[in-house]
Amino acid sequence: MRDAVKKGDLEMEFRRVLFTAADGLRSEAADTAHISMSVADPTAWATAMNNLGIIPMGLTGQHLLSDSVCLPGFDPGLGIMTGITPINPMMAGISLVPPPPVPLELPIIKEIIHCKSCTLFPQNPNLPPPSTRERPPGCKTVFVGGLPENATEEIIREVFDQCGEITAIRKSKKNFCHIRFTEEFMVDKAIYLSGYRMRIGSSTDKKDSGRLHVDFAQARDDFYEWECMQRLLAREERHRFY
Repeated sequence: MRDAVKKGDLEMEFRRVLFTAADGLRSEAADTAHISMSVADPTAWATAMNNLGIIPMGLTGQHLLSDSVCLPGFDPGLGIMTGITPINPMMAGISLVPPPPVPLELPIIKEIIHCKSCTLFPQNPNLPPPSTRERPPGCKTVFVGGLPENATEEIIREVFDQCGEITAIRKSKKNFCHIRFTEEFMVDKAIYLSGYRMRIGSSTDKKDSGRLHVDFAQARDDFYEWECMQRLLAREERHRFY
C-alpha cells in the first residue's frame, strides 16, 4: 500500500516537473527560435530535465539516460546536486543587498576666529593637520608654540578662554607658553586651534604674527591628580566586594 502511494506521488511529481519543463521550453522557443519537440520523444525530455538539474526519469520511475550521461553527483532523493556547498548570504563577501558607498573623508574646513585683540586665520585645508604627541594620562595642560613676539599673557588668555576655564598660564620669554585648564576635555578644544595663524590687530609686522602649534604637555600636576583619582577608584572598587 505504501509503495503504491509513494509511486503515485512520484508520478505526480514527475508530471509537474515535465509540464514545468515544457512551459520553459515553450517560452524559450517563442523568444528565440521555433523548436519542435515530440512529447513522446524520451531523448528530448531527458535532455531538458538534465539541463534543469533533474535526473532524467520516466513517469514509471525508469532512467531515461545512463548514469554516465546524467549529471554527476545528483541525489534523486534530495532533488539537488551533491558536493556543492550552498551559498549563505551571510558569508563574508556575499550579500543580497549591495553595500552602501563608502563616503570619502573630506577635510575639516575651519573658519576665521575673531577675537577682541587679534584674529586667527585657519591653515590651508588641503595641508595635513598638525601632528601631536601621545596624550599623557590625565592631561589638562597644553604646549602652545609659534606665538607672535608681541603676544602678551592677556592676548593669550583672550584666545584660549574660548576653550574653557584656565587655571594657569606659564609664558616663556620665547614664543611659547604652557596653559593649564580645569578639565581634560578642554584640552581637545585647545588642540583644535593648532595650525591657525594668529595676527594681532591689523598689523603686518612679523612680530605681530605667528602660526600656532598646540600640543599635549606632560605636567607633574596633571599626572599627580590622575594617580590620586586612580587610587580613589581602586579603593572604591575594593569596597564593593566587602
